[in-house]
Amino acid sequence: MTPKFPLAVWAPDADPTTPGIMTDVEGLIPTSRGYAPDFSLASGITYTQTLPAQCRGAGLVQQAGNFDAEVVAGTASNIYVLKAGGLILASRSSPAYTTVTDTQTDGWRFGAFGATALAISYNNALQSTANLITTPFADISGGPTGAGTMAISANFVVVGNISDAAWPYVDGYWTCALQDVTDWVPDVATFASRGRLMQTPGAIVRMIAFGDDIIAFKSNSIVRGTFTGDPSVPWAWRVVSTEVGLVSHDAVCEAENVLYWLAADGFYAYNGGSIRRIESAPWEWFKGRAGLGGTIRAIAQWDVIRRVVRWYFEDSIQTAPIGVYQGGIAYHPGSDQWGRFASDATAVATAAAETVPSVASAARSRPNVPLVFEATTFKVQAYRGPVGLSTFSTHYVGDDERVTVLTGARVRMIGTAVNALCLPRIRQTLDDGVSPWTIEPAVLRTADGRYDMHISARWHQLEFRQGIGGMFEILGFMIDAPQAGKR
Repeated sequence: MTPKFPLAVWAPDADPTTPGIMTDVEGLIPTSRGYAPDFSLASGITYTQTLPAQCRGAGLVQQAGNFDAEVVAGTASNIYVLKAGGLILASRSSPAYTTVTDTQTDGWRFGAFGATALAISYNNALQSTANLITTPFADISGGPTGAGTMAISANFVVVGNISDAAWPYVDGYWTCALQDVTDWVPDVATFASRGRLMQTPGAIVRMIAFGDDIIAFKSNSIVRGTFTGDPSVPWAWRVVSTEVGLVSHDAVCEAENVLYWLAADGFYAYNGGSIRRIESAPWEWFKGRAGLGGTIRAIAQWDVIRRVVRWYFEDSIQTAPIGVYQGGIAYHPGSDQWGRFASDATAVATAAAETVPSVASAARSRPNVPLVFEATTFKVQAYRGPVGLSTFSTHYVGDDERVTVLTGARVRMIGTAVNALCLPRIRQTLDDGVSPWTIEPAVLRTADGRYDMHISARWHQLEFRQGIGGMFEILGFMIDAPQAGKR
């Protein structure tokens, strides 16, 4: 069966009568050839831990000389290393941490500089350890006593949005000496330096390594820093954009040498040459669903297994408190398509390795597996559970002048959906805001894959639902709706 409507894209912002679009989806992730259901979150094989409190920042830290990269997570008052045997407390012994209250504004930032693991938050000093497993963190003498963001590139550690009394500038940056994270005294001989990014107004929201350079995001601009090798001006900063910025610290990620992020007016990508707005994004839908709070606090994560960028957001329809991400939108760069997934997170990270199901349902181990820190139970979870519930709704099928009789439908699938059914909806006039869609009785999928029905109306819409379990890909759908007469 060749689909009458090859699956176009989830396009909630488009004309809903556009043939082939999906006006709504839930639990479906775009692939290179269609859409597939998302795996549910479940405890991992390696990462089975439960934090004692909500996660306030996490990261993958690879210390030179150590075979294993470690997942490090911070709560309001402690830092932990996630190991197969449980949690290892890696917090410094004293002084007590200033409480970390929000992942985006004062959350923990982690990284590695050679053999040294690093941690910092806006209100807690830069600290290090030579061995995450055996040695707690300790403050770096003379280092910044607090910063909102940290990047490691070109043999330097660079912090920005600084709360240190010695350099208290939200637009300021501070670098260690060349190849020496213990030396933070500005000196032309060592290339340690401090400065302010005043070419554009506002605070530094995020610094992120990009090749040998550092990209500094502000809320409405982007500046790119390059190490010059000139002791008098160690870093050259050029403005990349004076119009596009970043909404929150964690709303950007790198995927295959491209940065993807959420700005105040849309989703963007940067390959090092030019900034590109991702025009396919369902921006109007996202603004309405996420609301202002959800938009300015989003988290980005590259999922190498599904090859999508996931953005977690605070769903305005839900009643979860601030800092709990119950919504999710996914972008597949290869197909330029979007989908939706469910979430219940406070922070995310990337695992060094974890056994996960593949799209073909066979278990496999891959690097860079996405992890989610669950919001209410504080469990560490991975996308390795059973295939979850999924739905999609078709475009509006019909005519303003003629009645059509909906006699059947098919969905082209590779694989098998479990407990599949269809919910037909009908209405007579699209521009009548008083009369909503009327939901007809559910139609089960027959053994030969058809949904049989006989429903008359001017306008029809079908919602297809697939149950838990069973991996499949949706490639298109066909609807039989011959005209029955003209009014």
